Amino acid sequence: MGEEDHWVIRIPKPKRVLRALSKALKAFAGSQITLDIPLVVFTSGLLAVVSFLLFTLALKIPDLVSLVFSAVLVVIYLVSVLSQFKR
Repeated sequence: MGEEDHWVIRIPKPKRVLRALSKALKAFAGSQITLDIPLVVFTSGLLAVVSFLLFTLALKIPDLVSLVFSAVLVVIYLVSVLSQFKR
């Protein structure tokens, strides 16, 4: 009882985070960027916000459940858009 429990939070080293970020940016920069990508990002963000607000305010679903439902809707939207881009 004399000892207190402590939580240990591990923070990744900045070099590792920056190295991973640079690899991700190089892979992203290597792909072609068209005007459709900002539109898809904007619409998926808008879909996430509107669906979250609809689920929490109109349907009175708890926040965590509505967050999961919104994330599932956004993933379905992004998968369908990705399949359209591949055509």
